Amino acid sequence: MQNQSLWTATHRMPGYSALKENMQTDVCVVGGGIAGLTTAYLRGQEGKKVIVIDDGELAGGMTQFTTGHLVSAIDDRIFHIEHLHGEANTRLAVQSHAAAIDQIEAIIKKENIDCDFFRVNGYLFLPAGEPEEILDRELAAAHRAGFIAVRKLPSPPLTLFDAGPCLEFPEQGQFHPLKYLAALAKAIIRDGGRIFTSTHVDTITGGVPAKLTIGNHVVIAEQVVVATNSPVNDRFAIHTKQY
Repeated sequence: MQNQSLWTATHRMPGYSALKENMQTDVCVVGGGIAGLTTAYLRGQEGKKVIVIDDGELAGGMTQFTTGHLVSAIDDRIFHIEHLHGEANTRLAVQSHAAAIDQIEAIIKKENIDCDFFRVNGYLFLPAGEPEEILDRELAAAHRAGFIAVRKLPSPPLTLFDAGPCLEFPEQGQFHPLKYLAALAKAIIRDGGRIFTSTHVDTITGGVPAKLTIGNHVVIAEQVVVATNSPVNDRFAIHTKQY
């Protein structure tokens, strides 16, 4: 099927209807991917009344096209984050990524979710023409950020080609995201939450309470979590910074 990801080809997500009424809740999560459903599940476990809203289907955005890897090795390079934000904030970034993997693993164990989760080592190696000094800078920055288990190796454990020197990032994760999220969605409903798909949020107004407008309907929430790939609550400021 055209535009169908590997995940959607191997697992079907549960379907939900669109929002068609005014509602009030403790927490409204906009976005039904990994971040959104995990957040909604955790708040529901705390006894909060939760609503999840997604513009399309659950996990229908970036989540369905993910590689299924859960990593604390930051794509933008740890030394680059350190240059922009300093050592202390870089340490927080690395720790938060590692904590997210631990949290997902804990949820999987608690809910007994069969989603092919296992811990794996990740390897960073260089494309042709890039200097080895990049790996040395990344290794030093990783250690400064508290990721002291990272080590440099002569090559990754590949059999198809020789990739040359690399960094090994231990205790990363891999799973089937849709199997995880399908079970999570059911747990959210079990805990009293509501999920609405094919529901486009027009505006989000901050404050206590906050207000979301959805066509002719309104959702009032004590807290709003925007868990979309590209934030929808402040398009100009966020997208300018991203650019």
